Amino acid sequence: MLSDETYINERIGQRNKAQLTLKNPQIINGGQTAYTLSRILEEAEGPDREAVFQGKEVLLKVITLIDSPSGANAARRLELIDQISTATNQQTPVINADKFSNNADHIQIQRVLFDRYGILYERKRGEFADGLHKGYISLDLLIERNLFFRLYFAVIGNFDSAVRKKLFMKIENPCQTIQDSGILDRLYFSFLCYKRIVGSTGFDPRKSREHRFYMQLYALSRRTPKAIEDYLAAADSAAPLVESNWQCFMKVVVSRRTEFWQTTFKPRTGQKSKSFSRNQWIISGAFAKDVDELFGTEETLAEAAELERTLTNATASGTPETSDAIGSTALPPQSA
Repeated sequence: MLSDETYINERIGQRNKAQLTLKNPQIINGGQTAYTLSRILEEAEGPDREAVFQGKEVLLKVITLIDSPSGANAARRLELIDQISTATNQQTPVINADKFSNNADHIQIQRVLFDRYGILYERKRGEFADGLHKGYISLDLLIERNLFFRLYFAVIGNFDSAVRKKLFMKIENPCQTIQDSGILDRLYFSFLCYKRIVGSTGFDPRKSREHRFYMQLYALSRRTPKAIEDYLAAADSAAPLVESNWQCFMKVVVSRRTEFWQTTFKPRTGQKSKSFSRNQWIISGAFAKDVDELFGTEETLAEAAELERTLTNATASGTPETSDAIGSTALPPQSA
């Protein structure tokens, strides 16, 4: 803890006790401990609720800064505070990530997201825990820091970055995410869709680490309404259909985009198989074009249904070459 002034008075008339007075106290390491203790005290019942802490102690180190916080000393004071914070927060990389969140760029992102959309960017772990616990903040309004950058990379089509681990710490220029209002609007719409998809019954959390999942969010973001007030209704309509629309979309794409088929042979058996090169499809720019032209359209749904009927008929009639060729259109996108 930091303070501007510190006084201790041992003459308070009680044995083995003293009075500590701090001016302008600031917790720089131990905020989570202080919050946890306050929650324990709040949840304790009865007039003697402070007894829950009986016989328990927390070690406190107080650092008193002698220089005045104003004038020429202000910059030096802030630098010293930062150094103290760094020196006392070496326990884990996660804590370092929380310290990194104090960067001015992340504060700016937090401000922009709240002013434009009314959502809360959680740049520090547990930053809004009290509001969530007491019910005056809805979880639907909270966007976790790693998720924010995953969605950003998803809507610009960089799916490899979207699935990287510990993404928050790897962003070199965080403010790039808020420079383009069109991209930011698509990110917000994809966030609304994300909340509805992951909150649906039967959703497997492991899917949220897959390229396919962020490709779907990209596709949804390309259908972002023009007016922000229409986003909620559009997300409510689009999110439940994303999986079925994606399957139809992929059937049509794989059927049409034969230039991305790859034939492989198994050396031992000589068996030939076909797969669709997802990476080449994305890199070539064809993916973005196909999403804009085909994803979720009535024509795509009708064409996918026709492909399915043709496959069923080919299988029933016992024409293996035809059924194998058409069946390959139902393959999920594969990495080359």
